[in-house]
Amino acid sequence: MELNRPVDARAYALGVCDAFCEVVRAGVKRIALSHPFTQDELDTVLGADFIRDCTAIAAQYGCGAHHQTEPLLTDLFPISLNAGRQNVIFYRDPADLEAFLGICRDKRALVASGAYTGDARREIAVRFGRLLSYSEEAIDRLIAHNTEREPDNSTVASAAESTLPGRFFIAGRARNRDHILHICRLFDDLHIPRYCFLENDASYQAAGLDGADPKLAETVETLDLHHPSVRALFEHDLRAERDAENFLLVLPAGKSAHIEAGIAYGLGKRCYAVGPYDTTDTLYHIFEKIFRDENELKAFLADVSRPC
Repeated sequence: MELNRPVDARAYALGVCDAFCEVVRAGVKRIALSHPFTQDELDTVLGADFIRDCTAIAAQYGCGAHHQTEPLLTDLFPISLNAGRQNVIFYRDPADLEAFLGICRDKRALVASGAYTGDARREIAVRFGRLLSYSEEAIDRLIAHNTEREPDNSTVASAAESTLPGRFFIAGRARNRDHILHICRLFDDLHIPRYCFLENDASYQAAGLDGADPKLAETVETLDLHHPSVRALFEHDLRAERDAENFLLVLPAGKSAHIEAGIAYGLGKRCYAVGPYDTTDTLYHIFEKIFRDENELKAFLADVSRPC
C-alpha cells in the first residue's frame, strides 16, 4: 500500500503502543505486544528514549510496560516475525506479566531437558495465545496455519545452548572488587558480552563519582538515599539489567546484589551464581546453576559458547 505522506517510524510505533494500551486498559486483552524491533532499530530509528516513552504512555492508561529483550518464540507465530527481535509487553495486572515470564521460563526448561515437543510444545503456544486473549478457535487456527516454525527440539536445544551467553549482567559485593573483575576477564577471554557495575565509568562520572576510588562503596553508603548520584547509579544499573539476557551473582554477596538477583528472575532472565554460599536458602532455586568456583564457570561458558 502506498501512502500519500511519509510516516515517521518512531511516531507510528508509539501510536501502535498507545492503541494497545487503551485495549489493555479496557480489558479486551490481558497483555499486548508492541511491534517487534531489533536492537539496531532501537538505536537508530526508535531512539534511546523509546522504552521510556512506551512506559510513560502505558502509565497514562494505568498500565505497565516491560521491555522484553529475548523473544518468546512459539508455534503461534512465524519464527521470522520475532526471532532476534525485542518487544514491549503492555499489561494492566502484574500477575499477567508474571504469567508471561512464567511461560518463558517453562519453555526454557522444556528445551533444556529435551522435552519441548508434542503436547508440551503445543501447550506453550496455547498458553501464550490465551494470555493474548485470543479465542480457542483463533489459537488453533494460528498454530495450524503456521508453517514457519522453530526446528525440532534437539536442534532448538543446540541453538539455545550455542547462543546462551548473550549478554550477562554480573552482580556482587563491591568489596569483592578484585575477584569480580577476575570473573569479568573470563567473559572477555571468551568474547561474551557482559555488564559489570564495577566498570560503570560513564555512570560514575555522570553521578559525580570516581569509579576508580577503592573506597567507592563506602562513599556511596554515606550518601542520602535520595541523593542524585544514588538515583543515577540505580537507573543506570537497572537499565543494564533489563537489557541483559542472563544474570550472574558472584558469591558471597550482599543484600543489594541479592535484590538484583530477584529482579533478574522476575524479569525472566536466566540466573546463575558462582562461589560458595554460607547456608541453604530455598530462594536459591532461582538459579539454574550455582558453580562451585570460577573453573567450573569457565568450563560451562566455554562449552555453551562454542558454535554448533
